[in-house]
Amino acid sequence: LPKKYIFNPVVSRCVTRLTSPHAHHRKAGIACLGVIAEGCAEPLREHLPDVMPHVFAAAGDADAQVRECACFALGQISEHCQPEILSYSSQILPIVFALLDDTTVAVQATSCYVLEMFCERLEPEGVRPLLDPLVRKLAAMLEGTTKRSVQEMAVAALAATAVAAEEEFTPYVAGVAALMTKLM
Repeated sequence: LPKKYIFNPVVSRCVTRLTSPHAHHRKAGIACLGVIAEGCAEPLREHLPDVMPHVFAAAGDADAQVRECACFALGQISEHCQPEILSYSSQILPIVFALLDDTTVAVQATSCYVLEMFCERLEPEGVRPLLDPLVRKLAAMLEGTTKRSVQEMAVAALAATAVAAEEEFTPYVAGVAALMTKLM
């Protein structure tokens, strides 16, 4: 089916699910928004002002599985809705920073995925104000966890940050390299 026939009905159902009192309905709604980002990126780009408040709300949901799916959706939207999604950086990055500290390992790992997808498309001036706290946060995650999945995702997020920062990442290279050596 062409996306022009499925986009509006699917997004409408997703948004309806996101207002449900049942966590599994909210999880399904936000997960579906993440999936539709790949196949319907063009119409989604046009509707980001309508969709993003729902994604941001899901990222703060009381249920960890909903937060994890919100990270997945943010990652998918960050990957497929370029460059329009970059205008939301002032909202996305603080939310993702908070999710990096989530008590649920799956949410931590998936929030690293968001950073990877989002940061690899930022220009150096876009990542500059966040570079120091971002590198410190990701390095602390690497040092503070024994969970391999979180470590792998944090390394990928660090790599994307380095690519986005270009020369501005230079002061962090020695410390990151030492940390990587410790992890091997």
